[in-house]
Amino acid sequence: MGAEKPAGRKGIMLYTVCIYTGMWVLASVHAAIGALQTEVIDYFSLRDSVKGLPSSVVSGFSIVAFLCVLFTAGMFRKSRILALGLGIGAAALCLIIIPAPFSVFIALLCVVGLSTGVIDSLSSAVISELYPGKGNTMCLLHATYGCAGLAMPFLFKWALDSGNLSWRAAYLIIGLFMAALFAAESSVSRRFSPVIEPRVKARKSVTLRALLRVMSDKRLLPIYVSAFLGGVYLNTMLVWTPRFIEFGHGGARYLSWVLACVYLAITAARLAMSALKPDMLRFLKCGMPVSAAALVGAILVKPPVIALALLFVSVFFDSPVIPFHLTIAGGIMPEDRFVVTVSLMFTMMLGQTVASPLIGKAESLWGINNAMYIAAAAMLGAWLAALMIRKNTDNT
Repeated sequence: MGAEKPAGRKGIMLYTVCIYTGMWVLASVHAAIGALQTEVIDYFSLRDSVKGLPSSVVSGFSIVAFLCVLFTAGMFRKSRILALGLGIGAAALCLIIIPAPFSVFIALLCVVGLSTGVIDSLSSAVISELYPGKGNTMCLLHATYGCAGLAMPFLFKWALDSGNLSWRAAYLIIGLFMAALFAAESSVSRRFSPVIEPRVKARKSVTLRALLRVMSDKRLLPIYVSAFLGGVYLNTMLVWTPRFIEFGHGGARYLSWVLACVYLAITAARLAMSALKPDMLRFLKCGMPVSAAALVGAILVKPPVIALALLFVSVFFDSPVIPFHLTIAGGIMPEDRFVVTVSLMFTMMLGQTVASPLIGKAESLWGINNAMYIAAAAMLGAWLAALMIRKNTDNT
């Protein structure tokens, strides 16, 4: 028994490293969607709401993946579902290198969306179950997402500007990295599955009745509303801010800094929250209106540098919202922590799916600056919903 405990700790540690690395890959895909958006729009000559289609299909098929994970996690090991998601995502990303019409590109992104949905839902769910009630651990997981998002736009911009990489090749590189993670995760889960799965709650099938029961719980309703509207805001920040700075503020020279600034805010906020451990519910109620106000300020000012600084403030005060939502909701219904976590992520992704074509159409009609007011209004609505969250029984 004494020899098994170190082996168990090693298995949990390696599996956690795989989960955190998967979050890096997830952020790389999302960063590519935003950082390469203008190249894709120009390459395929996209117009109106179609400009937001690449982001929208990734979000939409992530929702499909969330539902599949929810109902299959009780029948199969989570590690096997994660390996499947990594495998199909790696294949689809690598195939983007082949020149093909826009319809084929979108079809491949649908598969990528399934993959990212698996990674996203299982990453948060597994960490939530391995480290219950520890909001700082969840913040560190999502800080990993922010670190990747901070680094990748610079790499994409450098490679594109130097002529060493096309936008298709950028997706290929992410696919190869995902393939390597697939091999590593498969090896770890095969070797340590007896100690990984028991640390998580005993597997049981999730039924539609259980899902509806959780999602109709009045205590969770304001969190679901806040998560949906937060998804609208987050998608806008991750996908549309480069065009906001470039075309809305004439800041083409700062283009490589835009998404880096967004992801830096995500990373800084989640690391700060992990260290400070504030009252989560109080932070939601105080921080979200600051986020909305800062975004409105970024829309109204003219100098792009000031707009970037205000974007940083806006995203900084929004960034802890997702892990805090997950931790608070899990504490309200600890007996259904997995269902609550995945259903919340599903709700947020639904907001992200709605946002992108909406912002794309609004940009075509009124310009990108006015379109960004939609994100500000969404954040304000998310804050109003958060005001109705009453109690977290696990860790406030």
